[in-house]
Amino acid sequence: MQTKQEPNGAVIRIRGIAVGEPARAFPRSPLEKTIDEKALWLLREWKIDEVVGMGRDAVPALLSVLKNEDLKLWTRANEALEKIGLTAVPLLVSALKEGDENARSMAAWTLWKIAVEHPECDFRDVIAALLSALKDEGRNVRIEAGWALNQIAEKGLMHDWEKAVPVLLGCLRDNEGTVQMDMARILGKIAKMHPEHDWAEVADAVAGCLKGTDIGTRVLATHALGDIGYCSAVPVLLPNLMDDDEKVRGATADALLSLAKKHPEGVASVIIRMVNGAGGDRLVFTDTKTEWMFRVLNDLMLQCGEAMENAA
Repeated sequence: MQTKQEPNGAVIRIRGIAVGEPARAFPRSPLEKTIDEKALWLLREWKIDEVVGMGRDAVPALLSVLKNEDLKLWTRANEALEKIGLTAVPLLVSALKEGDENARSMAAWTLWKIAVEHPECDFRDVIAALLSALKDEGRNVRIEAGWALNQIAEKGLMHDWEKAVPVLLGCLRDNEGTVQMDMARILGKIAKMHPEHDWAEVADAVAGCLKGTDIGTRVLATHALGDIGYCSAVPVLLPNLMDDDEKVRGATADALLSLAKKHPEGVASVIIRMVNGAGGDRLVFTDTKTEWMFRVLNDLMLQCGEAMENAA
């Protein structure tokens, strides 16, 4: 910076580069930035609609935001990716397969958001990538992939579900409870939508989740057994009417009522055998759980009787 002194003593600063001083570049305007720089600059300025207007060109920059610890930028990037929508899908699938763990997690989350917004589209490639992500080494990636598939199944968009079932069954053994919960939910939803299929193997596998210690997994596996609708689950479910956890007991009652509507004779016969056997001995106690179990069994028998009467 140079200065010039006027006769009246005033000092005028002259903008420029003095001879012998190192040159300094002025900041580039947004128009001079690269595509990635422009996308990130617009994101920081909260100009999300302008980022969206860049389309798929902005996707690599938005995914790179995940390496930044700024939560606000994460939120804005996610919003922009969702709004970019279908044109972002191929790059998001690539990120799900090849990105770092944060990028893979966000890709899984964003893909289901886009999928449910466009139910008219075929998302087989997305579903295949999410199924592969269930085996990811990253815990958060598996959780997000499970949740994504759960949301897609909820909307009835589970294309090629026959191919998905073996993968979902394998992931029921995941050591992450959240993943197990989503697998049970998805299998229950698929079975409910395709009752013509033989779900005996799936029902047995889901019933195995009732033996675990995670309450959330046991509750959702119980609901899934109600959705799957196989009478073979009744002997496994009945003892859980006396479970120590209230949520498990409630889910069990709901599942058994659902099964009683579909298989009234089968459910009734299992209840009669239980009451006439060792289960009947338990009903002589007068504690709160026993009283509740007695009421549920009574409701179940009434439901079975009504269903059989209507079918006659």
